[in-house]
Amino acid sequence: MPNNVEINNRLTENMYCLIGAPSWQKRQIHINNMCQSKHRLLANTALQNHISSLITFLQACEAEIGSMLDASSAFLIICSK
Repeated sequence: MPNNVEINNRLTENMYCLIGAPSWQKRQIHINNMCQSKHRLLANTALQNHISSLITFLQACEAEIGSMLDASSAFLIICSK
């Protein structure tokens, strides 16, 4: 996933490529690139937040399962005595 620096570098490169184009065209392409980059960043952020919350949920499940296994083991040990 591209980070902010990569996106800024791409935008700068695009602007240098457009030096020969009319100013209105440069401006429109720059705006389009900025919008695409912003949407990409927002999508990346949403995905990262989703993955982060999923990891937190799975860690909670793991802890819960671990405590249930500990309780089951303790119960089996008590019953076997």
